[in-house]
This record gives sequence, structure tokens and C-alpha cells, in this order.
Amino acid sequence: QMASGEVLSRPKKTVWDFAATSDTVQEAGREMGPLVLPLVQRLFGGMLSSFEATCFVWDLLFVLGCDKLPHLCAVYLCCLKSTLVTALSSASSTTSLERTLNLTVGTVPLDAFRRAV
Repeated sequence: QMASGEVLSRPKKTVWDFAATSDTVQEAGREMGPLVLPLVQRLFGGMLSSFEATCFVWDLLFVLGCDKLPHLCAVYLCCLKSTLVTALSSASSTTSLERTLNLTVGTVPLDAFRRAV
């Protein structure tokens, strides 16, 4: 269940795929790679709840520079913190994390993202 009380049922899109990215990411020695790769590949397109929210992220990237991309990825994951904590137990697998992240695609509103930045 999401922090808003909405029940997570099935993924809208399959964006996170840890099995497909794990070899590349592990070879590079980046443990966080699978969590942020979809955000970087899509530059947040379709990841937030509205087109305006995506434009806000792009504006930040243009104004502040692309070196802020890791920070914006962290902000996105922080916006999902309560949802992820609620949905996952300490015994959850990476498959559960992947499924939960796919369920949250398009759920982060502009106001929440703006506050977190």
C-alpha cells in the first residue's frame, strides 16, 4: 500500500529490471546502478506523475547542470521512501524491490518532488 493509502496492484510499466542490468552494473562496481539506471536512461520521462513535473526536472538539469543528475535521482528515491518502506519488509528480495519500484512509476507528484529538492 502506498503512503497515500492507494493499493499497489500491478506494475503500470516494467521500467526496473535488475536481472538485465545487474551484470553491467556489478562489473562497474556500482551497487546503486540498478536503482538509478531507469531514471538516467529516461531522464525522468514518464517517471513522475505529470509532464510538468518532468519539465521541472529538465529545467533543473539545464539551469544547474547535468552534474546534478545523481542528486535528482536521490530526490526521486527519497520521494518514494514511505511507499517503499511500507511495501517492503526486511526479508524482501530484490525482485520485490523491482516490482515495487515498477508499481510506483508515475506516482511522484510535482509538489512532492519540488519540496524534496
